[in-house]
Amino acid sequence: MHAQFNRFELENFSKMAADSYLNEGTSLNEAVIKIARDNDLNRHQVERVSQGANILVNGSLVTKAREDGDDPRVTFPLADSSTIMDGLQEHVHKAAAMRKTAEVRELFTIPRPRETNAIDATLGKLANDPYATGARSLDHVAVTRAYVDEPEKMDKIAGHVTAATLGLACQSLETMEHRALTDHSLAKEAMSSAEIGLRGEIHDQILSGMSPATVRDVIKNAGLDEQTAIYVDGLVTKVAARLRQREGQSAFADGSLVNKTHPLITKSATVMKSVSLAVDRRRGLDKLAEARKRARIHYAHAVREGR
Repeated sequence: MHAQFNRFELENFSKMAADSYLNEGTSLNEAVIKIARDNDLNRHQVERVSQGANILVNGSLVTKAREDGDDPRVTFPLADSSTIMDGLQEHVHKAAAMRKTAEVRELFTIPRPRETNAIDATLGKLANDPYATGARSLDHVAVTRAYVDEPEKMDKIAGHVTAATLGLACQSLETMEHRALTDHSLAKEAMSSAEIGLRGEIHDQILSGMSPATVRDVIKNAGLDEQTAIYVDGLVTKVAARLRQREGQSAFADGSLVNKTHPLITKSATVMKSVSLAVDRRRGLDKLAEARKRARIHYAHAVREGR
């Protein structure tokens, strides 16, 4: 089942596709395919997004041509919904083939036995013999994991780990941090899209006659956490003020009467989840940044000591 998006969300998708074409050189077809794939758009939604992207790109190119004194009759490769739908279908087939390949590989892969906790084992050896060489045999995978999950333990044994191993751990942590940064950026984009979707839904509901007070009562059924509830309440106030709607009596005195699939509820819940995800990704990114910083200090010491 495809997701439901209001006019504001579809317009935002069109703007994203147009920006990709104008600023990054990505073809409109490729840009819309990515957006459609990431958001599970149906054929009608793809047509709306493609049409909106074409209009935005045309307007931008015409404006630029006039500013430069050129002929405003511009041409560019249009977003074609038929081509985009074909591209989406091809992606589905490729994804299915990849899943099948992964399943076959898994059947013929012998599971490796669970490794013992090498870090704790090394700490035990060092406790009995400060000159134990066990730490020198640690591989960079175990060391990398320890920097993230058990940094205090690494402070105790880093002086016995080779510079080569610490260097590899630094490289691994840097790669992980870059990936975490990308994940955090994607989470922020998802949060922004969710907020735009909720703002648009509030706007549409108030325009259709629902009072701001009723909007608030409906949203209460989303089970939002305190921070998100405060933010959403402020959002309702801002949208209502912009539309100059008066506060009215709620038509939903009994919250149990509200359909739990009401778009105000589902979109509010989506905002809460996206905010939570963005916060978690930020914490993970900060944790990796601290781990990499700690590892680089230990690596520098190891190099100076010639380990």
